[in-house]
Amino acid sequence: MKVVYFLMLACSLQTAASTGPLNEVPVSPSAQISPPIFMNVGLRLNGIYRFQNATELLPKVEYINGERIVSPDRETMSFNAGEPVAVKFRANGDALIQAVLPEEEVGNIPEAIVVSAEDFEKSLTQMMSNGGLKDLADKYSAYDEVQVAGRHYGRRRGRAHYRNARGGSYFGCVASVCRSIGGCSGSTGSGRGMTNYLRRQGWRTASCSNPPIGAVASWTGGRHGSGHTGRWNGRGWCYDLGCGNPGPSYRMKDCVARH
Repeated sequence: MKVVYFLMLACSLQTAASTGPLNEVPVSPSAQISPPIFMNVGLRLNGIYRFQNATELLPKVEYINGERIVSPDRETMSFNAGEPVAVKFRANGDALIQAVLPEEEVGNIPEAIVVSAEDFEKSLTQMMSNGGLKDLADKYSAYDEVQVAGRHYGRRRGRAHYRNARGGSYFGCVASVCRSIGGCSGSTGSGRGMTNYLRRQGWRTASCSNPPIGAVASWTGGRHGSGHTGRWNGRGWCYDLGCGNPGPSYRMKDCVARH
């Protein structure tokens, strides 16, 4: 009888798998069984999963602002260690992975990607609960509380995603800006050189006193003279440690914006 039950449940779950782009698919209440049992018998459950390590996945399809992009530019998308995502397995052997993005990434980083279910299963994940994107957004924030000055927590830092670049390694504020604009390719230089790099990519000079949303600024100075960079979100200049002025040791150099 147990064998028949598992076969019936497998067929039920397979039928419920979503084939539409971003449609919510409720998980059957009968699937409320410990996730390891299902994994051991090879069943794939829709639900909320958590990446146990930093993970890169190569999308077959991605969605930015709801727009479906087929065969994107062969760039992986990174997910953070501990990051929760909503996952829907499809009958064709693919998996739809949906993330909750921080505000500064919306419109630049995919909010959802489609990968092969096999690739997803190769990444080290833990199933947290049943549910879909709404449950993910209700239960988990895209922001982490960051310790300020070694004393307390009070600054929110967006969970940063990244499109794997072709050449070059990025850290700190440069990596943050690269993530927020959808990725960088090759050498960007330090923070003070970010605007020069973006001009070479076709960005135009913009007003630093009245920047459009999405503009990027460079500063000179700083402890090591490498400067600083940040992206304007309409209220402040945002970088890896939050949003705001980087401090008196920096001097704003210039700003650029997309055409």
